[in-house]
Amino acid sequence: MRPGPTGYPPMFYAQSWIVMHYLLHQNKLSDAGAYFGLVQIRRVPVEQAIQQAFGMSATQFEQAVKDYFHSFPPSLPAQPNPGAASSGGQSSQFPPPLGPLDVGGSVLDVVDTQAQALVAEMAVRLPEHRDQGEKNLETIIADPKMDNANAHRALAWVRMERKEFDQADEELARARELDSKDTWTHYYLALVKVRAAQSGQKPIEGVFQHDSRFGVRGRPATGLCRGPQHAGLARLQGGGVHSATEAIKVAIQLSPRSEQYLLNLAQIDLAGKRWDDATPLLERLKDSSNPKNRASGAEKFGRPATLKKYGVLPEQRASQTAQQIRHRPPRRRLRSAMG
Repeated sequence: MRPGPTGYPPMFYAQSWIVMHYLLHQNKLSDAGAYFGLVQIRRVPVEQAIQQAFGMSATQFEQAVKDYFHSFPPSLPAQPNPGAASSGGQSSQFPPPLGPLDVGGSVLDVVDTQAQALVAEMAVRLPEHRDQGEKNLETIIADPKMDNANAHRALAWVRMERKEFDQADEELARARELDSKDTWTHYYLALVKVRAAQSGQKPIEGVFQHDSRFGVRGRPATGLCRGPQHAGLARLQGGGVHSATEAIKVAIQLSPRSEQYLLNLAQIDLAGKRWDDATPLLERLKDSSNPKNRASGAEKFGRPATLKKYGVLPEQRASQTAQQIRHRPPRRRLRSAMG
């Protein structure tokens, strides 16, 4: 078998599809979430994690998927493989894993100008269509009759990706003027401030906390778990350790397997001198499968013990010593009397 576009053989995709079909149809996605939490966060061995999450052994789970696959009788003639002899067999007709009543939806009236802006926003997300999408957005906002918040919000994202943070803020300010209740505009107002702070251009400002909280309260269904994460970082920078902890824990609840949020919580614990809380988080991260998180966890792992013992990190102590030497007043030289 030739490998697929990602290097895996076709059988892998077929097996993955039937497993997902089984999890959806049998309402076991929450069990799958528990499984990944056990394996990725608590580092439980795979066999043990399957037993705890699904209530069956790995062998029993495999057999359950096979039994599910064979539970559907063949109903359609198998399609012959071009260039190969037909097997004359039949293939199973699988029902959709979710019915129309299982998927929520809503109908909203969208005016033509907003629809054009949304299409252009999708275009700028694709590198090969970004230039044309940006031109379309600029055409929309140039016409007062077509101008709308969606177009400015999309242009703000383009500016942010280019690290043109002042221009992104201007676009978002205009978007907020046109629609003050747009959740994504408030979210991007927060995200732009975070990106600017990470690039060293600007500090995280206090207003950013409001925008982050709005991003979650305004539309919880969107799953904007980065909103409380960003609010936590802003509160930490402002000195509010307890408030920062509350915010980052909301983010962790929304995305419990995010190692980045765990790393942020560890940093907050270090700032709050909660050494015993920070140590297990960093120990977990230094074994991460993500190289960046693993490096961060390993680099920070010894900090709680050092801070607990000395109250300052070695590099900070060296910096303070060098600063003291630079600001030390020069000694007076005693001139010897000549007799």
